[in-house]
Order: sequence, then C-alpha cells, then structure tokens
Amino acid sequence: MFPTSWISRRSWISESGKMVMKRAQIDAFCGCRETLYQRIAFFAAPAILLAGIVYVAVRYAQLPAEIPSHYNFYGEIDGYGSRGTLWITPVIGILCDALMLAVSFFPQTWNVGTSVTVFNRALVYRRVRDLIADTRLSTAVMFTAIAVWQTALAPTFPWGMGVLIGVCCTAPLVRFFVRLAMKK
Repeated sequence: MFPTSWISRRSWISESGKMVMKRAQIDAFCGCRETLYQRIAFFAAPAILLAGIVYVAVRYAQLPAEIPSHYNFYGEIDGYGSRGTLWITPVIGILCDALMLAVSFFPQTWNVGTSVTVFNRALVYRRVRDLIADTRLSTAVMFTAIAVWQTALAPTFPWGMGVLIGVCCTAPLVRFFVRLAMKK
C-alpha cells in the first residue's frame, strides 16, 4: 500500500493542534476500495437478471395469450392478464438494480445512521457497500425467481416463493447488522 511515513500521524496535526487530513490522505488511509465480493456482485446481479430475461424470452412463444397474473391470500388464481405482463417483473428488477448501482457510486450521499469520521470511514463505507452489493444480489434473485415462476404458469402460488422473497428481503439486513456487531 502506501509507506507509513506518507500518512504518518504527524501530517494529521495542523498548527492549531487540531486533527486534519487532506482528502488524498484520507482516501489512502481508509483504503475505501471495492472488495472482491463487491466486484463479483457488480457483475453477478445483472447476470442473474439477464438469465431471467433469457428464460422468459425462450418460453414466451410457448405461452398462451392469457396467463395468471394475480393470486389471492390462499394462493388461488384470481386475476388474468396478457403474456406481455411477464416483462414487467424483469424491467422492474433492472430499474431497481440500476438505481442501486447509481447510488453505490456516491458514498457521500448515503445516510449511514452514524457520524462518519476519519477513523471509522473505511469501516462504515465498506459495510454500506457490502449492504448495497447484498441488496443488489438478493433483489436480482428475487425478481428472477418471480419471473421464472410466472412463466412456469403454476396453478397456485408456491409458498416456497414466499419464503424466498422473505429471505431475499431480510438476508442483506441480517448480514449487515451481524457484521456491524462484529466490528471487524
């Protein structure tokens, strides 16, 4: 990385005795670079969404003109729509992923719930970047699973899908708070 003399504690202290660092020194000291996991998530989330789109496209010609589009609380079909409605789920997934990707490039705008200081900046930003990566992956899995399930024309709502949606919604937060409690 950088020699310790370049970012020594002496360079943090101004003439008035207050701790200050130049922006380049903060970035070098914090090491706020992407981790391997974040890089994998960067490519994996769109790939998962693309796989769902390919699956819908391959099966699209074989589908009837009218497909189940809504299920009641008991898992029974209570609404039908055209097969074109299958594209809504992948499009929403792509929009969500694009929005999360855009947000990930502006860490200074994140509301992290704590004061970001010179000393905790690397930890806070690394954890929030991991949370965004987890959320992108779980959202991609969830929207792809919904698109595949809708394309399969199941006569009832599979309750396993409800479990998958619940896990996809809570797993990123659980991982974030567990890692936050570990404070590594």
